[in-house]
Amino acid sequence: MTDQHQTLIEILSQRVDVDLTLFRPSFLERRLSKQMTLTGCSDLEAYIALLTRDDAEINALLNELTINVSWFYRNPLTWELLRSEILPKIMSNRGKPASKVFSIWSAGCARGEEPYTMAILLMELMETLGESVKVQIIATDTDAPAIAKAQKGLYDAKAVKNVPYGLLTKYFEQTGSHFQIKPAVKQLVHFSHYDLLDKNHATPPDAVFGDFDIVICQNVLIYYIKEAGIQIF
Repeated sequence: MTDQHQTLIEILSQRVDVDLTLFRPSFLERRLSKQMTLTGCSDLEAYIALLTRDDAEINALLNELTINVSWFYRNPLTWELLRSEILPKIMSNRGKPASKVFSIWSAGCARGEEPYTMAILLMELMETLGESVKVQIIATDTDAPAIAKAQKGLYDAKAVKNVPYGLLTKYFEQTGSHFQIKPAVKQLVHFSHYDLLDKNHATPPDAVFGDFDIVICQNVLIYYIKEAGIQIF
């Protein structure tokens, strides 16, 4: 690690409490290179100088380090296994009174595609089984703008490309070229800001009991070094 890299680590740690050493070096270098190109900085020294005087660029770098690329029913096999095997088995073997909440945590939820997909799966399952279960999906991310977008629940055609047509018309309202998730789905999901590397809370503070039937954490740990993954779990 060069002195310039160490300086960059210290700046981010002091200004926004982000530990760059937890990211995979290859991932970090790609993101830094992209921002340096966008800002016209010829080398890391020039980019560090920009960061020290421009808070907006610090936020831009943080946005680059927070991956929010996702879509509904991403990794179709995972969702099919949840729909056909995992969710029905958990629902039938919970051993809890009907009044208890079926609790799910979507960790690293980005713009909400993952937790809303889970909500749709559960709504379909309850309809199939002919029973009503209290559901709470806690969806967390470190990116506040992504959380704000998730709460709006408005998506472009690319985000819903994997949604079966029947479910698309059932759970979304089309508005021009975009698709708005319906209120019945939105009410099952609670979004909040939470860092998986938070050393003070093992689970989101909004999850009062921290007791989940399912935890979903897809396409998140691949950006961190092994030690960070161990810390998260």
